[in-house]
Amino acid sequence: MINLEFLKTFMSEESSNTGFDDDTKQKIFRNSSDRCERCGEKIFLNKHDDEDTGAWHAHHLKPKADNGDNTAANGAALCVACHKKVHASKEETKTFAKALLEKRKSKKG
Repeated sequence: MINLEFLKTFMSEESSNTGFDDDTKQKIFRNSSDRCERCGEKIFLNKHDDEDTGAWHAHHLKPKADNGDNTAANGAALCVACHKKVHASKEETKTFAKALLEKRKSKKG
Protein backbone atom coordinates (compact mmCIF):
# COMPACT_ATOMS: atom_id res chain seq x y z
CA MET A 1 0.00 0.00 0.00
CA ILE A 2 1.22 3.49 -0.83
CA ASN A 3 2.02 5.81 2.09
CA LEU A 4 0.04 8.89 1.05
CA GLU A 5 1.85 11.32 3.38
CA PHE A 6 5.22 10.23 1.99
CA LEU A 7 3.84 10.43 -1.55
CA LYS A 8 2.67 14.01 -1.00
CA THR A 9 6.07 15.02 0.37
CA PHE A 10 7.98 13.26 -2.42
CA MET A 11 5.79 14.60 -5.15
CA SER A 12 5.88 18.17 -3.82
CA GLU A 13 9.67 18.15 -3.66
CA GLU A 14 9.91 16.93 -7.23
CA SER A 15 7.16 19.13 -8.74
CA SER A 16 9.31 22.20 -9.04
CA ASN A 17 11.87 20.20 -11.01
CA THR A 18 9.59 18.36 -13.41
CA GLY A 19 6.51 20.48 -13.89
CA PHE A 20 4.27 17.46 -13.26
CA ASP A 21 1.84 17.91 -10.38
CA ASP A 22 1.46 15.33 -7.63
CA ASP A 23 -1.52 13.50 -9.12
CA THR A 24 0.10 13.33 -12.54
CA LYS A 25 3.33 11.87 -11.16
CA GLN A 26 1.35 9.23 -9.32
CA LYS A 27 -0.47 8.34 -12.57
CA ILE A 28 2.82 8.20 -14.49
CA PHE A 29 4.25 5.84 -11.87
CA ARG A 30 1.11 3.66 -11.83
CA ASN A 31 1.01 3.53 -15.64
CA SER A 32 4.58 2.24 -15.69
CA SER A 33 3.64 -0.90 -13.71
CA ASP A 34 6.58 -0.10 -11.40
CA ARG A 35 9.07 -0.50 -14.28
CA CYS A 36 11.33 1.88 -16.15
CA GLU A 37 9.56 2.45 -19.45
CA ARG A 38 12.84 2.25 -21.37
CA CYS A 39 14.77 -0.71 -19.91
CA GLY A 40 12.19 -2.44 -17.71
CA GLU A 41 14.17 -2.10 -14.46
CA LYS A 42 12.04 -2.23 -11.30
CA ILE A 43 11.46 1.25 -9.90
CA PHE A 44 10.02 2.28 -6.57
CA LEU A 45 7.73 5.18 -5.83
CA ASN A 46 9.69 6.15 -2.72
CA LYS A 47 13.09 6.12 -4.41
CA HIS A 48 13.97 9.54 -5.76
CA ASP A 49 17.61 10.05 -4.80
CA ASP A 50 19.76 9.44 -7.88
CA GLU A 51 22.03 7.17 -5.83
CA ASP A 52 19.20 4.85 -4.75
CA THR A 53 18.69 1.57 -6.58
CA GLY A 54 15.27 1.74 -8.18
CA ALA A 55 15.10 5.53 -8.21
CA TRP A 56 13.04 7.07 -11.00
CA HIS A 57 12.34 10.39 -12.72
CA ALA A 58 9.20 11.64 -14.42
CA HIS A 59 10.21 12.43 -18.02
CA HIS A 60 8.40 14.61 -20.57
CA LEU A 61 8.00 12.74 -23.88
CA LYS A 62 7.45 16.05 -25.66
CA PRO A 63 9.84 18.42 -23.89
CA LYS A 64 8.47 21.44 -22.08
CA ALA A 65 10.78 23.55 -24.24
CA ASP A 66 8.82 22.30 -27.28
CA ASN A 67 5.49 23.16 -25.65
CA GLY A 68 5.05 19.71 -24.14
CA ASP A 69 2.36 19.60 -21.49
CA ASN A 70 2.36 18.22 -17.97
CA THR A 71 -0.18 15.45 -18.53
CA ALA A 72 0.33 11.78 -17.69
CA ALA A 73 0.04 10.97 -21.40
CA ASN A 74 3.13 13.12 -21.99
CA GLY A 75 5.02 11.54 -19.10
CA ALA A 76 7.17 8.45 -18.72
CA ALA A 77 8.67 6.83 -15.63
CA LEU A 78 12.37 6.28 -16.21
CA CYS A 79 15.14 4.91 -14.02
CA VAL A 80 17.92 7.41 -13.41
CA ALA A 81 20.31 5.79 -15.91
CA CYS A 82 17.75 5.75 -18.71
CA HIS A 83 16.69 9.32 -17.98
CA LYS A 84 20.30 10.40 -18.45
CA LYS A 85 20.59 8.36 -21.67
CA VAL A 86 17.38 9.80 -23.09
CA HIS A 87 18.67 13.31 -22.45
CA ALA A 88 22.07 12.57 -24.00
CA SER A 89 20.90 14.03 -27.31
CA LYS A 90 17.80 15.50 -28.93
CA GLU A 91 17.77 12.55 -31.33
CA GLU A 92 17.69 10.05 -28.45
CA THR A 93 14.89 12.03 -26.79
CA LYS A 94 12.82 11.92 -29.98
CA THR A 95 13.60 8.27 -30.72
CA PHE A 96 12.58 7.16 -27.23
CA ALA A 97 9.38 9.23 -27.25
CA LYS A 98 8.32 7.87 -30.65
CA ALA A 99 9.00 4.26 -29.64
CA LEU A 100 7.15 4.54 -26.33
CA LEU A 101 4.13 6.27 -27.88
CA GLU A 102 3.93 3.54 -30.54
CA LYS A 103 4.16 0.86 -27.84
CA ARG A 104 1.36 2.50 -25.84
CA LYS A 105 -0.79 2.81 -28.94
CA SER A 106 -0.36 -0.87 -29.82
CA LYS A 107 -1.33 -1.89 -26.25
CA LYS A 108 -4.61 0.01 -26.61
CA GLY A 109 -5.09 -1.53 -30.05
